[in-house]
Amino acid sequence: MQSETIPGWLAGRELTMKITGLTSRIVAYDVSSAWGEGVIPEGITSSIHRYSFDSIETDEGIEGHTMQYGGLGEGAAVGHIVHEAYAQELLGLDPLMPESIWQGLRRKNRHMYNVSDAIIGALDVGIWDIRGKALDVPIAGLLGLARRTVPTYATARTIDPSPDQVYEEAKAIKAAGFRGFKVQFWNGLERDLPRFRAAREAVGPDFTLMQDARTATWRRWKPAESSRSSAITGSRSPSPIGRSTSSAASQPSCASRFSPRRPATFTSCPSCSATAASTSVAGTS
Repeated sequence: MQSETIPGWLAGRELTMKITGLTSRIVAYDVSSAWGEGVIPEGITSSIHRYSFDSIETDEGIEGHTMQYGGLGEGAAVGHIVHEAYAQELLGLDPLMPESIWQGLRRKNRHMYNVSDAIIGALDVGIWDIRGKALDVPIAGLLGLARRTVPTYATARTIDPSPDQVYEEAKAIKAAGFRGFKVQFWNGLERDLPRFRAAREAVGPDFTLMQDARTATWRRWKPAESSRSSAITGSRSPSPIGRSTSSAASQPSCASRFSPRRPATFTSCPSCSATAASTSVAGTS
């Protein structure tokens, strides 16, 4: 008789797996091309963004991938926190039990007063990535699938663009198949209204245009002015539904391994412009 605790679609599958390692790659890239020549946004001191790309390894050879946020200079530091604070909590655990792992990380985070729970949230994504791959089931299906497709939109890349630049970007976004385009203008109506009009001209009357509501222009803009100038709709980002198909093929092959009790050390890799560190079970190579 089949156990009542195991769904039928899991019958006959191996339900145990162990986390054997955690590798973080600090990936850096220059975003200045998106800002425009000589443009640096207020409060930003560097155009180099660094992110910790984390790979959770298992004894079955399945890896779960996730990425920490790091757009404000904290990327490398977050990578160190991942290893110094959380790696030992993950080693030896079964990634097919994500709720158990989450509760353990949450309990530890309860008293890490100066650390955001966004870090363990990202690690949780990597755990679910493993589970989806192991079971060959979309993560959305594991969580409870509500629909199979959702409309997606793109956010503008440029900072302080000219109307001509807005026109070209909006036109390219529509041609790429997106269902909407969100701009982020904050230079006042005198400069921003020509940009809105350029975007509308590029995509036509029926395409969805949105303005980021956090910007100064939106806060000063009256609804009447909005209806006279262009059809801009405020919105929050929809989340795309997809399968756990992260591939290790595109990752830098520069990670070095360290024993679990030795502090993780990030080393530069001259061939891929990344740095990496790894924490793994003692004895692995």
